[in-house]
Amino acid sequence: MIFFLSSCIAGGEQEQQLLEQDVREFDLKTAIDGGNGKKKDIREHLKMKESVILEFNEDYPIQNIHKIVVQEPYIFILDNVQNYLYLYDDQGEFIRQIGSLGNGPGEYLDMTDFEISGKEIIVFSNASRKILHFNITGSFIKEIPIIFHGASVVPIDSNYLLWTQNNVSPQIPYDLILMNSSGEMIRGEQKLNPGFPSITSSGFLVRNAVPGNIRYLKMFGHEIYGVDENLNMVPFYRINLGATGIDLQKNVNIENFLFSFHEKTFLSDMYWENSSLILLYFHHDLRRNFGLIPKSDWQMHTESWYEDHAILDILRSIKTGYMTEENLYICSNPGYYQSESSFELIDSMTLWNASVISLEAKKELIENSNGVIFKFSVL
Repeated sequence: MIFFLSSCIAGGEQEQQLLEQDVREFDLKTAIDGGNGKKKDIREHLKMKESVILEFNEDYPIQNIHKIVVQEPYIFILDNVQNYLYLYDDQGEFIRQIGSLGNGPGEYLDMTDFEISGKEIIVFSNASRKILHFNITGSFIKEIPIIFHGASVVPIDSNYLLWTQNNVSPQIPYDLILMNSSGEMIRGEQKLNPGFPSITSSGFLVRNAVPGNIRYLKMFGHEIYGVDENLNMVPFYRINLGATGIDLQKNVNIENFLFSFHEKTFLSDMYWENSSLILLYFHHDLRRNFGLIPKSDWQMHTESWYEDHAILDILRSIKTGYMTEENLYICSNPGYYQSESSFELIDSMTLWNASVISLEAKKELIENSNGVIFKFSVL
């Protein structure tokens, strides 16, 4: 059984050897080839429940859904083009905008990342170099100035864990930085090659809603770690990417690498996990694909494992997502839900307002919406 290891058992050579034996390994080629060739029904793992059409508000139009967090009855949506955080209810009705642009207290120059911690919204602004706290109603609580660049931040106890995404500063050459409640560095981990480019489509630092663990994958890495409150790192999952996998030691010529990296195999920045399922995405043969790991059998599945089903199309068209213990939420790419077959699926999964009767009215609401989120039960 995989469990989150606390810092009290992280030290010692003998203990580390035992931890290494607990790493679960997956072979990407086997997953892509489809196992034994017998097709499975993806509904063994995911059951379609409903679709949520995000209400269009002309005063608050969404240009790009970068991240969603769901804490029922609320849906939080980060638009990283307009740099706003929007709050919707679980029926897709717009409630309010959180925060505002500016240089003053409670304002920010960009919104790089956010997390929900208890009853507080924690916003990280890389351009403003600060972490801001708001309550659920959007009222400003406090802000913490920091000196570090970063791509995402995770609250951990009273501290913050910052993913610098290959920080090139010679003074702070770490990928992970643990900061105290005042924004001061406690320690750093994972020194990287400062000459290597930072590419946002690979690597991640995520906090899973359930069971509340933190997972880390370094840029173009193949090993997924658990991280505790003291920045101790324990490898949990190792994925063999095969002969086409990116190897930073072999790609020392940056120009050649940048020209060809999209053709290589690598794990992306999309990863969600609960106590029964892992959903991750990888790039292979110029395509982005998903890997589904049910913890009941600990096998990595890809679309080649499954019979054709609408769920596969939704997983393929993902823009971003979120997973709780019971549910998976997939925000689909707009190009997906504008087709006729997709409309029929969304129509069948939507609890329409009684005033919306005609197919034309439904299509207009979907096409002019701020997006569609599909909700699945995780079995």
